[in-house]
Amino acid sequence: MVSRRTSRGVAVALFLALLALGAIAVPASAEVLVDQIESGQPASYSSGSILYPPETGYSAQTNQTADDFTVPEGARWTISQVDVRGAGYGGMASQAVSVFFYADASGLPGAQEYVQTTSMSTVDANFSIPLATPAALDAGTHWLSVQVTGVDGSGNSEWFWLDRLAKSGNPAAYRGNTGPCPSWGVRTTCQGGFGEERPDQLFKLSGTSGPPSAGGAGGSSGGGGGNGGGPAGTGGSLPANAFSFGALKLNRKKGTATLAIEVPGPGSLTLAGKALKKLSRSVTAAGEVKLSLKAKGKAKKKLDRAGSLKLNLQVTYTPLGGGANTETRKVVLKKHLFRRPMG
Repeated sequence: MVSRRTSRGVAVALFLALLALGAIAVPASAEVLVDQIESGQPASYSSGSILYPPETGYSAQTNQTADDFTVPEGARWTISQVDVRGAGYGGMASQAVSVFFYADASGLPGAQEYVQTTSMSTVDANFSIPLATPAALDAGTHWLSVQVTGVDGSGNSEWFWLDRLAKSGNPAAYRGNTGPCPSWGVRTTCQGGFGEERPDQLFKLSGTSGPPSAGGAGGSSGGGGGNGGGPAGTGGSLPANAFSFGALKLNRKKGTATLAIEVPGPGSLTLAGKALKKLSRSVTAAGEVKLSLKAKGKAKKKLDRAGSLKLNLQVTYTPLGGGANTETRKVVLKKHLFRRPMG
């Protein structure tokens, strides 16, 4: 008869043997991989990172800041949490916070490697963001960007990523659809030299460090389902930028029209045309967006005189964290002509 002590010893020996063979995985505890959140930093910022929704009343702006970090040679990081320090204006009670990772492209953010959008409920502008699906990044330089969608119901929320006095690697990058840098550039250069003494951002990355993937260093994987009702991540590909035109509804009394556009996700829309008033709109979710068409200048006078006006318009959709797509369409505005009776 085998004693309990002997049985227990056999079980322990079997467990250790399986562990040595790798048949049993022991979850690794998260460690701090990068920490750029130093104490004593001034509460200074020059780096807004915000997508304004239509209800705020602001002009449509998509601003984004990014800072780089390096995964050491021979390692692969699995990032499970991102912490950032920020400053907020307006209500911060409920925010959609997006985390992006980008590959490096000659000292600036390049191809998107990962995105997750999370609904955060906090009155604090400092975010601790768990990644539902961790971001796995191989050796090399990568870029982190954190962006807030200002949808809190107050109509006046903004978020700014706090700057850092010291610089690690490349200086922080910036892009915005309303400033001098529609594509990624050095933040301080894009903002006219403002904040040159604060070249980086405050953030911390936590997770685990292990051997590189089978494909070798340099490859990246990512993507993750949105946590808390956010949209799904896009993995290693850029967000879809294809959109479609919907119905055109004419207002013959005013000589204007409303054009429906179907978009696949959050971002921004711009309407332009030689004879049209330019219009920009922020988009907070996939679905239908309606754009107002209004003639201007000589074209409007022609419409008022003739009652009909042919237009060539361009619609540009830029998804959050992705590239722009422009489509053209011909439309005809019509207006009732009211003539005074003779006599």
